[in-house]
Order: sequence, then structure tokens, then C-alpha cells
Amino acid sequence: MLDREASVSEFKRRFARDFLDVFVLRILQASPLWGYGIISKIQSDFGVRIGYGVMYPLLKSLERDGLIKSRLEFKGKRKRKVYEITSRGAELVESYYESLREQLHMRDITAAKSL
Repeated sequence: MLDREASVSEFKRRFARDFLDVFVLRILQASPLWGYGIISKIQSDFGVRIGYGVMYPLLKSLERDGLIKSRLEFKGKRKRKVYEITSRGAELVESYYESLREQLHMRDITAAKSL
């Protein structure tokens, strides 16, 4: 049982890291968040801890590519950068999911033909 759990855990970790940019965009489609909020959401959804050294360069890259935008939010003396998806980012996510649906559909057709 432990081997299966370890395998599933490793798969989830690799999956989250390989598609981290898509997951970040998808999370931001639901609502704007700050970096730590995104990290926490990924950890709760996938059981994977993404470090600040991975997350913040990714956010900077997504912003540079026009897929997300940021704004400073002040609460008392504290400030944080809140990220939200742009229309270009939302289009990319929808395009990705459409491609994934097509791939899964083709796999189902291929599997049905082999029966």
C-alpha cells in the first residue's frame, strides 16, 4: 500500500510542477490572490509545496507575458502584490483545456475501436 501511495504522491508532485503555470492561471481564474495564497492553494489541492524561489519567478514570467497582472494592496502597514488573470491568460487556459479534452476524446475513440 505504501508503494502505491508513494507512487501517487510522486505523480501528483511531478504533475503539479510540470503544469504549474497552467494551474496558477486556473487558480487565478477563480479569484485574484497573492503569491502565498497561490502556494497554499496548490499545496491544499495537490499536496505539493512550491517554494517561493519557484513561484515568484513564475509569476514574474506570466506577468511579463501578459497572462496575469498585479497590483499592490495595502492593509495597515503591510502591503502585498495581488495577481489576477488577464483575458489573454484566460484564453490560454481555455485553449489548453480544449486541447486536453480533444486528446482525451481521441484516446477514448481509439480505445473503443480496439474493443
